[in-house]
Amino acid sequence: MMFYCSSIMEIILFVYNIVQIYYILYMVECKLFLCILFKIKETYFSLHIRRSFSHTNPVMVGIAVKKIKKRVAALFGLFIFCFSIVLMRIYVIGQNDTLKSAAQAQSSQTIEVTRSRGMIYDCNGEPLVDTEQRYLACVAPSEESAEALIAMLGENSRQGILEKIASRMPFVTEVPSANLFCPQIQVLKGTNRYGQFQLAEHVIGYLDAGGTNGMSGIEKAYNDYLNQTGYSASVRYTVDARGNVLDADSPQILLEEEQRGAGVVLTLDRYIQMVCEQAAWNQSLGKGAIVVMESDTGKIRAMVSSPGYYNDNISGAMEQESSPLINRALCAYPVGSTFKLCVTASALENGVTPNTIFECTGSIDVDGQVFHCHEREGHSWLDLARALKVSCNPYFIHLGSLIGAEKLYKTAFDFGFSRADMLAPGITSEEGNLPKPAEIQSDADFANLCFGQGSLLATPVQIAKMVSVFANGGNLVCPSLVESLVDAQGNVMSQETMGEPARILSEETVDTIRGYMESVVSNGTGVYAKPEHMGAGGKTASAQTGVYDKNGKEIVHAWFAGFFPEENPKYTVVVLKEGGGEGSFTAAPIFKEIADNLYYYMNQDKIHEQNDGN
Repeated sequence: MMFYCSSIMEIILFVYNIVQIYYILYMVECKLFLCILFKIKETYFSLHIRRSFSHTNPVMVGIAVKKIKKRVAALFGLFIFCFSIVLMRIYVIGQNDTLKSAAQAQSSQTIEVTRSRGMIYDCNGEPLVDTEQRYLACVAPSEESAEALIAMLGENSRQGILEKIASRMPFVTEVPSANLFCPQIQVLKGTNRYGQFQLAEHVIGYLDAGGTNGMSGIEKAYNDYLNQTGYSASVRYTVDARGNVLDADSPQILLEEEQRGAGVVLTLDRYIQMVCEQAAWNQSLGKGAIVVMESDTGKIRAMVSSPGYYNDNISGAMEQESSPLINRALCAYPVGSTFKLCVTASALENGVTPNTIFECTGSIDVDGQVFHCHEREGHSWLDLARALKVSCNPYFIHLGSLIGAEKLYKTAFDFGFSRADMLAPGITSEEGNLPKPAEIQSDADFANLCFGQGSLLATPVQIAKMVSVFANGGNLVCPSLVESLVDAQGNVMSQETMGEPARILSEETVDTIRGYMESVVSNGTGVYAKPEHMGAGGKTASAQTGVYDKNGKEIVHAWFAGFFPEENPKYTVVVLKEGGGEGSFTAAPIFKEIADNLYYYMNQDKIHEQNDGN
């Protein structure tokens, strides 16, 4: 009978069973065994003593024999005692889990094939990471496995494969498919954390070189939870004392999937994110940002920063002059004429009537400093509605003088200017800059502020907050990027809370300005933003930076900020194009492409029914 023991633990158990059988037999026949033993010993020692003491007193001989018998019995008893101790020790070892594991580790080798962090989902439960499948082959070295791999990977791989095979150690390699039919090869499915065309890379972030810790974005903000969830897959091989795989045993696949599917749910909508990234590409956004926010809630449905980067090539991104790792949606920029919406709101809230007229001659002089209108010949007489539609700078300088610095500052602060927005733990926008009245040193400085120039800075997210106020009826919302944390079954573990919307404008003011913004798109400076369906409202801007390129031309940022659709607005959309010049021509068309796709997204059921009917 042959016994094959694959581990030290099995050997211990085998010995224990044999000893246990022997111990039972000993207990049953103990007297018989002792009698036979003592009889043999008595005969042996009697003969030995008689030969040695043939001329000795018989009484002394008898005493000597008795002493020897006692010593033999004592030695035998000691043997039984020691053997019992060994038996007890073997039993204790057999019951110790740590020692079992140690024994198993000595006779096996486990290779982790793949490991994944927790998931990151969009608001509809669609995965934003781990979307690309890959195949990983765990290979036990043998001639058969070598030939199977070479047949799949090609002759160019032969040398590398043979070197790995020669090590006699199991290894993992990526293969193009699962069609490897070899007993020594186990093929498991895995995923790439980031896809070749990864969506929302600036929001999601990236991992360290080891792939274990988040370094930016959601990966960093929820690093602990994402590390605790996820899954792993390993293959265990039986090996000999030298670590060589034993062919007699089949490898064991070990899966840890208890937390598979758990992760973070974002406010992003995969479709809207894809639409915005495609629009940025189609319209050559270059350097810039796009933000799509749900007007009523502040939930960010898309956030694009251009240029993008590949999450698995951070070193390459760092070397680029365009700084692709920067999330431009969270950076502060000069905002230009988008700020005229705030000036208009402040004026109406502080008693200035929409019928206030002013004659634009093409320029206005403030304390000896001349400010020009983009229409050099002027706009002649304007009221508030027309001034916003044509974006007349002199009119808004005049309007600001009617309000005053204190009131304008309060309105702008209420809109969220100069206040950072925390979109998720660790993901916070820049504060920007809103000059306080005491910091405004002259009327000319204040005049600059009234049409969005000077030291005024704001982020695309802050501009989206401002526009949302007009879209939702007068409430300032808190922008957010995260909905909740979910477990493997999709149950909500914790709901991310946002601040409650706060009313900052009257309904009358909101309705008036919304009408103005709709005119901007229908027949004003924002006509290139006009969607094919349902209409929209918005404001263009060309923001001077005071920075000049190598040709001596000032860099001007292009903006378009608006809402869609025209009636009952659902989305706020902000487009920033660095160095884009006039927002009317470069930023507005991007808004249009996004709005057109939002229309199809919002009405897809109706459109499908119409198509089916035709």
